[in-house]
Amino acid sequence: MPARTGVAVFGLLASRSPVPRDFHRSVTEVPLFDAIESHDIAALVAHLDRGGDPNLTHPNDRNWTILNSAIDELTEGGSIEAVKTLIFRGARVDANNDRNDGAPLIVAAALDLASVAKLLLVANANPNVRDSEGDSPLRVSVENGCLPMARTLLSHGATKTINEWGGFSAMTALGRAAWKEDLEMVNLLLEFGADLNALDGDYRKAAERMTRPTTGGRSHRIRLLLSVDAN
Repeated sequence: MPARTGVAVFGLLASRSPVPRDFHRSVTEVPLFDAIESHDIAALVAHLDRGGDPNLTHPNDRNWTILNSAIDELTEGGSIEAVKTLIFRGARVDANNDRNDGAPLIVAAALDLASVAKLLLVANANPNVRDSEGDSPLRVSVENGCLPMARTLLSHGATKTINEWGGFSAMTALGRAAWKEDLEMVNLLLEFGADLNALDGDYRKAAERMTRPTTGGRSHRIRLLLSVDAN
């Protein structure tokens, strides 16, 4: 699985491994992970009916939940019905820890799964969640250049973190989009009220993140949008 974002999110995604056979906190828990990893919805429902915990955590990482596994498996041919089933059966749609590591919405953003993000948001997931590295779903979507994800998040209230900085780049969402010369993302963030004067972790405005020489029309247009001298 590619590393698409900051250390905390990448660590969660990269550390996932099959559940060991000697993991037996109850007779229902190993089968739950097996059902998710084998994409067997009928088995998932059956194990939940027998008392399986929809908030089960992975033995190798207590911040990684069964819901996160269901989201992750969508990149391997899994069904979104597994995600829907877990949410319907009471799975937490926010992180299970105070640091917000492993927040399902950040996982969905890291994997560019806008349809999953919408499900989580409709189920009242916090659109402005920040993990221990300062990553938020919005900044992750900007990092990935995923416009549908960013629009979904912003349309569901992620504007509270639009001007905050964080993650491995210590940039605001607008600053990161400017640095990447992502014109469409810059336009979207400005449409939803991103502040041109918001400072990031290095006390720089978004315009000051455009340190590369002007290389063409896109760079020129972004500089104009950010009120930078384009000459």
